[in-house]
Amino acid sequence: MNGNVSRGGADKKRLKSPSSKTRKPLPADCREFKQLRWGILYDRCAAISKHFLLALKSCPRSQLVAIACPDTDRVQPIADELEVEKVYGCYDDLLEDKAIDGVYIAVSNSLHAELAKKTVKGGKHCLVEKPLATKVSDVIELEQLAKEANVIIAEGYAHLYHPQYHAIKQEIKSGCIGDVSHMYGNFDLHAKNNNNNNNKSVIDRKGADSDIGAIWNIGCYPVSMMVGIVGKCPLKVSAVKQKGQRGEDVKMIGWMNFDENVIGSISASITCPTNTYFEIVGTKGRMRLHKDWCFHPDSWNTTNSFELVMEGQPSKEVTVLCQNVFRSEILSFEASVLDGKRAVVPLTLSKDIVATVEALCTSADSDGIPVRPYIVNSTKDT
Repeated sequence: MNGNVSRGGADKKRLKSPSSKTRKPLPADCREFKQLRWGILYDRCAAISKHFLLALKSCPRSQLVAIACPDTDRVQPIADELEVEKVYGCYDDLLEDKAIDGVYIAVSNSLHAELAKKTVKGGKHCLVEKPLATKVSDVIELEQLAKEANVIIAEGYAHLYHPQYHAIKQEIKSGCIGDVSHMYGNFDLHAKNNNNNNNKSVIDRKGADSDIGAIWNIGCYPVSMMVGIVGKCPLKVSAVKQKGQRGEDVKMIGWMNFDENVIGSISASITCPTNTYFEIVGTKGRMRLHKDWCFHPDSWNTTNSFELVMEGQPSKEVTVLCQNVFRSEILSFEASVLDGKRAVVPLTLSKDIVATVEALCTSADSDGIPVRPYIVNSTKDT
């Protein structure tokens, strides 16, 4: 298969990847760019989101230039529909394309860190679909590489960019539910095709459980909410899991002890009917997100609201700004790259999330023995 397929049909000569040491550093505020020119990395095992691509096309300061996928036949119809100029059959070809400023990585979880490192070393900005990595050591390395190359790297927990998340944090800050006491989070997603042949290409890769298991694919959503709300990594965690035929976690239940006052519990399953739920319990009230897609507000034209219950008062629905969750993510990334704005989901938060999930996995592998996450930075100031 030809490594490069363009809309004009011409082959593209492979270029040597520019070194971050020789590439002219970008200005600190990146204001010289009027548009952010995007390339998308995709593989057949990842659930590429057409919603993300449509949101990208709706952002006037973004331009979708190219998609790279080893299976070009799979993405060519999408590229034709969205009038994408180039389709590459090789990731390196896209990463070497000088017409691209930023890359969105939407591949199997076990490949995220590896391709993010290549992207950043090549001097390109990088937005990585969650999780950014499955080891906190990789996040630390990516942070250093991005600093050396003077580029932006961010993790794509889309719900953390949405007005719903910020409205929840604002209500907590107001004191209306008192001090946070404990939190519950659930994400079940019935993976009907979890055992299909499309996953075989990554089953033997190191860390491939992260591609097909529950915690790294969906359980990380409630974990990310809890870590973001509390503003720090838990002091210790424990978890138990049920294994599937390949040894992956098809179900996991975890507990997190943030301090002497705040605890959290999460559950995730890829064998149960689809359902999501999140609740924050305070000393004077509680908040509940209980619709089917509470971690993807507005993505499927759902009403964006959450329930607020305060002591001695009737419950009320709090409705926030409707904005496509992926568009929120893209606009934030644009602002960081083009305007020099502070990241909405900074790497300090990503490190705490990855450290927490990594510790939950370690505990589950040890039949629930408590584990202290590798804490590298607090997200308290984010």
